[in-house]
Amino acid sequence: MKNTDWTTLLPGRKTILLFPFRVDAVRSVRAFGRVRARVVGSWAHDGGEGLHNALREAKNALGMGADDICHVGLPLAEMTLVDFMLPAAARADLDNAVRYALMRHIPFSLEQMAWRYDVRDSGDALDVCAALMPLTRLEDITGRFARAGLPVASVFPVSLLLAEKLPQGGVVSLEYGGTREVMVWSGRRICWQDARADGLSLSRALAMRESYGIESGTVGVLGAPSGAPEGFEPVTCDFESLDFETRQRFSIALGAAGSVAALRRSKKALLGAAAFLVCTLLVLPMQDLVIEKRRLSVLEDRVASLRVEAEKLAQVRQQNDVIEKRMERWGRQLAGNLDMSLLLKEFTLIVPQDAWLDSLQVQERRVVVSGKAPSATTILERIENSPLFEDGHFDAPITKLGELEVFRIAATVSGQ
Repeated sequence: MKNTDWTTLLPGRKTILLFPFRVDAVRSVRAFGRVRARVVGSWAHDGGEGLHNALREAKNALGMGADDICHVGLPLAEMTLVDFMLPAAARADLDNAVRYALMRHIPFSLEQMAWRYDVRDSGDALDVCAALMPLTRLEDITGRFARAGLPVASVFPVSLLLAEKLPQGGVVSLEYGGTREVMVWSGRRICWQDARADGLSLSRALAMRESYGIESGTVGVLGAPSGAPEGFEPVTCDFESLDFETRQRFSIALGAAGSVAALRRSKKALLGAAAFLVCTLLVLPMQDLVIEKRRLSVLEDRVASLRVEAEKLAQVRQQNDVIEKRMERWGRQLAGNLDMSLLLKEFTLIVPQDAWLDSLQVQERRVVVSGKAPSATTILERIENSPLFEDGHFDAPITKLGELEVFRIAATVSGQ
């Protein structure tokens, strides 16, 4: 007997997964404590008019009406994901505290980004997860969806859905269109991620897993289960096994849901106002002047109270402007700073036990290290393979000191 898709009978979530050269449409519902997801279609596209046609096909396959909204899943490369801890006292001024912390963690201006954050209590600290995306790229995506008649409620990274399948942590691997993105997941937070289109991403992730002390050898795979070495346990998933109904911590809400709800409320308010007008016209000849004056008096009192509230709101806006200018000034001062703890941690991973550094110089984004090692070329190769550095090269000729090689290497801190 043919399997009936009963997800169409219940209200649920409509998700569109936007990958390079492919669009997938997923309908999901939560019923009786269980999530059922179904891929209703997959369409190839070329990024241009083909993408528009694919989105139109996805809308029809999902059966979306005029008031429906969709959520958009994206690759890791489209978004910047940051997690950090704040003291519990930061809750008193949480927005400013998160903004200040983000300016320390990201190398670009927040004014050019769309971002949202999620906070959870963790003992005497706050666990903050933030998702950021360039405004120009986000507007391009939402514009394409709007042109196809698809209002977007939120955008989120697809890999995080797969990470929920690894409660003990491990490595997450997502493959699409010949590209692989990987992430080291501790079970609670993202430790490391790489979205470069090469075959070494998974090997790097498995090595980084040990660096972060994650004992789980599970590799969650969404796509082709290739590249996992022996000794690791691959967990192969598909889109229909993921929980699209879960609340995404790393997501950017766009307010489309609120806009649709506001439209529905406006329609109801318009119908209510029309009904009230008809009733008023019917009873107008019988209205008593005393009742009318009483109603006007109540309205005047309400207007007076609203004026007071408006004045308070104007004062709050002025205070917000002062705070925003202060934060922008701090942001300009901190924009050029580098996170030295991150540089030092990366060099502890790069330099082997049989080598050591004599000096580490940092000027703007240029880093120069000197030291001794059995093989200076090995040190240079590790710096070149690190996602934190680029343009690594010897800054001076290699000399010999007994069995060791004396080196001086220069590199540039990556802007990604």
